[in-house]
Amino acid sequence: MTTAPDSAPFVAAVTATYRRAEELRRCLRSLVQAGPELGAVVVVDNGGSGVDTLGEEFPDLPIHPLYPAQNLGFGGGLALAMRMALANYGEGITHFLILDDDVELPPGCLSALLAGVGMAQARAGCPMVVGSDGQVGWFPGLNAPGPWQAIRRATIPADYLDRYGEKPISFSWSTFVCLLVAAEAVRAVGLPREDYWVRGEDLEYSLRLTNRFPSAFLPGITVRHLVPARGSQTGLPDDDRLKSLAMLQNSAYTSAWLPHGRRLLRHLPGNIYRFLQLPGGGLADALAVLHALWNGFIKARPAGAAGADLFRRTAAEEKTTPPGGAELSAEATGSRR
Repeated sequence: MTTAPDSAPFVAAVTATYRRAEELRRCLRSLVQAGPELGAVVVVDNGGSGVDTLGEEFPDLPIHPLYPAQNLGFGGGLALAMRMALANYGEGITHFLILDDDVELPPGCLSALLAGVGMAQARAGCPMVVGSDGQVGWFPGLNAPGPWQAIRRATIPADYLDRYGEKPISFSWSTFVCLLVAAEAVRAVGLPREDYWVRGEDLEYSLRLTNRFPSAFLPGITVRHLVPARGSQTGLPDDDRLKSLAMLQNSAYTSAWLPHGRRLLRHLPGNIYRFLQLPGGGLADALAVLHALWNGFIKARPAGAAGADLFRRTAAEEKTTPPGGAELSAEATGSRR
């Protein structure tokens, strides 16, 4: 086991990627200057993303790439990454920084997040998130009514900051765009669920965390979420539609069957409405929504529990082959809503 210093914060950044090599490289470039507290970076390559030279490309980052034998999805990939970090660094890890592979952090972001959660005495913290246009596109579920309405209506960060400033606000759920979590909280609540194969794993996990530990939205810290064009990840025209259906199924399951997920139920009608507003919708979409809700509410299963309910079989069933050609098993390697 690799030892980590216990006199200062030691953060393990974790992410999973699927055929987004350029986005991942941009994310890693930003991590180089994120803060001296970064002690490890674990990247799970779910789909032959061509990132086998990361160690050579980023010699200043302590990168640990993993190549599972199959696409584990984002939840499964993160669980594998966090498990590997705990196995290698053990009690030395003080925090995990969970990241989407297409996020870009400003210099000093990690240090600022650590300072923010420390001042708020929180065990989970997330920043303000904007898109490539500088507009607010992703936000957590804030517990204070005034700030919650303000962040929902904000176009740019100043719309929120002018009213409520940089004061930390607790939240119930958050995305995985950028989420800092204390290792003690991870050890208490466990790892992200691996049967949430795509979408919704972040909501379930953040609800699980905030059900037991204090949280802090830190609006004075801004990161960029630079999402690729729709359908560009797999090349399938219905890729986003299938992901959205998985989101509805996972949300239905979380809110109906998990005690800490009941807070999500009030957001489900809005998610259904937004899905039905996607271009090209119609009766088939309505039937697909009913099917997703049936699986979540009645059959009591998340969307990854049975081959991702068509998504994995149609969009991403490829094996992952690491450098040298040999497949590694997981056991061996140890939006605006």
